[in-house]
Amino acid sequence: MKDNLAGDYYHTAIGVVYPLYRIAVAHLDYKKLIRLGLNDLINEIKKHGDTPLYKAMIMVLEGVKDICRDYLSYVSELTPKND
Repeated sequence: MKDNLAGDYYHTAIGVVYPLYRIAVAHLDYKKLIRLGLNDLINEIKKHGDTPLYKAMIMVLEGVKDICRDYLSYVSELTPKND
């Protein structure tokens, strides 16, 4: 696959696809996520308004919560029970 990609020279090279690793130009604040948790982070976003951007942020975080619940359920099934 590497041979078929144009490389990381997207400023000067001509190509259709470039392997950009941080497309959103955003940096996640993991400390804040751990400090607040998903629910409080959602509540903080709600304070900023009801724009499509904030609605989308909340939808993504609700999706993360669903994934975490699914993962917990999956891991719980694999964990041996101590009866």
